[in-house]
Amino acid sequence: MSGSENRSYSLYTGMACHWILLQVTEGYDQLFKDKQLYIFWISYVPFIIIKKAEATEALISGTKHMEKGWTYMWLQPWLGTGLLTRAGEIIMERMVNSLYWVDFFFNFTELGKELNQHLKVLHNFTMSVIQDKKGKLLSGDPELGTKKKRMALMDLLLEHHIKTKSLTEEDIREEVDTFAFEGHDTTSMGISWALYLIGLHKDVQEKVHEELDGIFGDDTERHANTDDLKDMKYLDCVLKESQRIYPSVPFIARQINEDTNICGYPIPKGTLSLVHIHSLHRDERWFPNPEKFDPDRFLPENCTNRHPFAYIPFSAGPRNCIGQRFAQMEEKIIVSTVLRHYTLESLDQRDKLPPAPELILRSSLPIRIKIRPREKLLSR
Repeated sequence: MSGSENRSYSLYTGMACHWILLQVTEGYDQLFKDKQLYIFWISYVPFIIIKKAEATEALISGTKHMEKGWTYMWLQPWLGTGLLTRAGEIIMERMVNSLYWVDFFFNFTELGKELNQHLKVLHNFTMSVIQDKKGKLLSGDPELGTKKKRMALMDLLLEHHIKTKSLTEEDIREEVDTFAFEGHDTTSMGISWALYLIGLHKDVQEKVHEELDGIFGDDTERHANTDDLKDMKYLDCVLKESQRIYPSVPFIARQINEDTNICGYPIPKGTLSLVHIHSLHRDERWFPNPEKFDPDRFLPENCTNRHPFAYIPFSAGPRNCIGQRFAQMEEKIIVSTVLRHYTLESLDQRDKLPPAPELILRSSLPIRIKIRPREKLLSR
């Protein structure tokens, strides 16, 4: 790092080098409560932590800094260079321990061996699915590759692989891993947190039940259609508030590709910036009493003057989540189906169930929910 870069970093408020996990803590939020951003050191590397809507917009709304942060390189052994990357405890531990940053040394550690074993299982499964589908395409399976039948992503990729050789099986595996594991993990945790919060708040649950009864009546067998989903306006607010409190991905990384200035802070080229979504969603300017679960925050009249980058559970800007609408629809279908049939009671308060320090915001302990059939179903 050059002297000029050191002088630039000295302008920031922040903590010195700490060997701790990069996780959300109330202490850090309070310490830098009024700051747009601050500097955080992991070993000898500075990270710019962005926690306010204005700085977030400056970083991710344009096309200058679209490159993902260099920390994502540790996810490439699993997901290659697919559209989106994620990993759990091992990746997080590697990120915050500079002794693990060199591949050659990391692969000789017990942690590296464990990760490689997990990757082998995952890759073998994905490749077996790809090769099975490829065999069916080559054999002329009438159910695949026809114009009358909408083709799945894997079918489209395999068609290009077979006809143009523009994609290898390894390329396809990377994309399939990305969609399969990313879409599954983030959405499943989003649904889990939503059910947990609904189970904690009886008044909210009663309003959701009332809304669903108004849409479906006594018909418990009919599947929800597009019009039904549009009518679930209060449930939509509930899910958005759940994603505000527990965003599936608590931070996103961007590489600064040129010397820039964000909200009066000069940031040198090459710096890694992290948008701290978990903290961003707790800005009291936009979300008063931010730890309170209040779905009414997302009623149309309460969103009018809110900064567009104050709430970004699916990121924002040119590199926002391409599966956002599908994920929202999936969560609404599953949560509404559960609540049409059951009453939920969460057994642990939020202070007894802290989030785990991973890249996906998981629970550190099992989420315990008591599920009972609704009384109106029992009375039949």
